[in-house]
Amino acid sequence: MIPYERLAEREEALGKVLSGGDVLDFDETAIRFLPDSTLLADTGAARKSLSHVIDYMLDHPDFELLICGTTASAESRDSCIAFSEKRAEAIREILLNAGIGGDRVHTLGYGYSSPLYIPDRDGEGVLDERVAPQNRSVKLVDRRADTAAEIINGLSLVG
Repeated sequence: MIPYERLAEREEALGKVLSGGDVLDFDETAIRFLPDSTLLADTGAARKSLSHVIDYMLDHPDFELLICGTTASAESRDSCIAFSEKRAEAIREILLNAGIGGDRVHTLGYGYSSPLYIPDRDGEGVLDERVAPQNRSVKLVDRRADTAAEIINGLSLVG
């Protein structure tokens, strides 16, 4: 998993990540939602964070993207999946508004039911707020990559 901030200004590296099947991780500092909400705190800032992804997709018309919404393990599995799907849809809207075709942008909400989930509960089952923010993110991956298939299959195995 590659944090967005490591690639923000290097479009060539971004292309290698996306075309190589790596996961691009947008944490809550790059794309921020209102607390306990599926609404973006600042759509303009989110669009700016996504600008290199938008440019890459405009330059590579055959590329398909999978947007994975995530959550900390704060609620039931099903409610977290639905919640994170709405967050992924919010990001999809930005891409669609930028001229990316809807058939190229796929979304998946997996809450905390993914191989990418980082355990965010301590030994007594209490949510660890030092770790939980890492799970409150949006992750992007090439829809055709093996990594995307592993994420999708991982979700179906949990269900």
